[in-house]
Amino acid sequence: MKVRNRSLKRIGLLAALLLVCLCLTACAGGKYSDAEELYAQGDYAAALELYEELGDHQDAPQKANLCRYHLADALLEQQNYEEALPYYRQLAGHRDSDDKAAFCEQKIGMAANADNDFLAALEQSVADRLNATAQGGETVDLKIVVDTELAYLEGFADATFYDQRLSRLAQQYLKGLYEQQEALGETLRCDHDFSWLQGEADRLEALSCLYEEYGFMEEDVQFIANCVKQAEDAQTRLAAHKAIEDDIDEQTSSDAFEPEYEYLYDDWGRFSFRLKNNTEYTYSTVFDFRFLTEDNNLFYSDSVAIENIRPGESYTVSVDIDLKDCDTEGLNWEWENYYTSFQW
Repeated sequence: MKVRNRSLKRIGLLAALLLVCLCLTACAGGKYSDAEELYAQGDYAAALELYEELGDHQDAPQKANLCRYHLADALLEQQNYEEALPYYRQLAGHRDSDDKAAFCEQKIGMAANADNDFLAALEQSVADRLNATAQGGETVDLKIVVDTELAYLEGFADATFYDQRLSRLAQQYLKGLYEQQEALGETLRCDHDFSWLQGEADRLEALSCLYEEYGFMEEDVQFIANCVKQAEDAQTRLAAHKAIEDDIDEQTSSDAFEPEYEYLYDDWGRFSFRLKNNTEYTYSTVFDFRFLTEDNNLFYSDSVAIENIRPGESYTVSVDIDLKDCDTEGLNWEWENYYTSFQW
């Protein structure tokens, strides 16, 4: 009889335990269904709470991660990077969470340093320049244009940036502005043109990279047309200018370069020399000549324009001068040239 009582007690205990397990399973099943319904409705915060309470029940851990991912994406869309970041970090390795965590870190770092302030100042300075150029046309005061941009931006020359790529682009843009400022102070047209073109190439390349990599002013049609689309042409014009300058300099510096004086009539003479276009570019150029007496006084000046010099073409640069009352033995000359067009 005692043995039978023990057996009955064990059976009762097992039955009770089984009942508890069935109740717990039923409760978990109900909670899981509630979580699934909330998830389907897009209430990810409430669904996440239930999935976390379910622990390892079925695929609750995976569904919890999906909730965290959706919550993080919603915060990211709202540009709430500080609250989105912990979710993405918790989801390391899940989908593209690592990339989005890095993006949030970048945005937080840029806000804490000079990055965002620079981009805002640059946008204002570029917009002002575009408007001034559009309104002023060829009569726009370029000194005011450049000085205005520098007033916006030169304070960032020594600023601390979180994004080092952005820092380099900022310095490149400032370099372009300083080159254009220097160009405006040049007395010779050739020096002005080269410095201005160098600055333009640096500026537009930086703006093009900012557009491509940071979405800078990506909805501004005027900016895209006048800056982004012109960046490659500016680089090509600069390359053409350098190549032609080097070609002419090499020829005029060689021992074979021999300018000629030719007497014409009634005390008139002709000064001339030959050059060849050894580059791949077609260009038009203007030579400005100054003839000086032995004591360095200006005796005569003139300009010669030569149009559409094609690759491989030789050409003569000549200027006729009145030599009356001039000692040709002591006559000195100097010249500079600048370019009015390039074709490639």
